[in-house]
Amino acid sequence: MTPNKTEPFANWPLTGQPIPHPFNEIQAELGLTATLPDIQNAVEWRNPATWQLTIKQLEKLIDGRGGRKINFLSSLPDNIRTYLKDQLYPII
Repeated sequence: MTPNKTEPFANWPLTGQPIPHPFNEIQAELGLTATLPDIQNAVEWRNPATWQLTIKQLEKLIDGRGGRKINFLSSLPDNIRTYLKDQLYPII
């Protein structure tokens, strides 16, 4: 997920100013227990890992919006869904 805003600085190397991670604005909705570190430079801003969310975080963010719950694994067969939950949920 990426923020709905442009990269903060056209010439980031010269400014040398980190910016607060935009996900900190929705920290509670994502279920984060601590704030994310500031983004230090354009390389971090452009790195896809900076914007990664877990399935649980994405479901938590979307759940309750419009009165419905979202389950991204619901369309999978039960055996595959169970396998993924058993294997992935402990690490995500």
